[in-house]
Amino acid sequence: LLLNRNDTKANEVKRNIRGMLPEIYLSLGYLEKAASGYEQLANVIDQKELKADYYFNAAVLHEVLDQTDRSIQAYLNYYELSTKNDRSLAWYFAGKLYQKNRQSF
Repeated sequence: LLLNRNDTKANEVKRNIRGMLPEIYLSLGYLEKAASGYEQLANVIDQKELKADYYFNAAVLHEVLDQTDRSIQAYLNYYELSTKNDRSLAWYFAGKLYQKNRQSF
């Protein structure tokens, strides 16, 4: 079985499968599993920009799921890691969520 193997090729296939899981969950409508999957990928991957993109995807899904605190944190993680020109939008999105959440009390 592939999962029991620990050679280079098997590990590469396992990484690729892990990278596809959030997309599969998303296409099936399992938004919470997709958000968690993106966060898990962000925690294990070394590529800074890809890590940032995974946090952004998680932030958007957490926002849709009304998980405000998790969404804000993921947006801020994206901001810290991203080098893209539009990264400041993450602060805007996080601020809007913070404002909306605090006004409802």
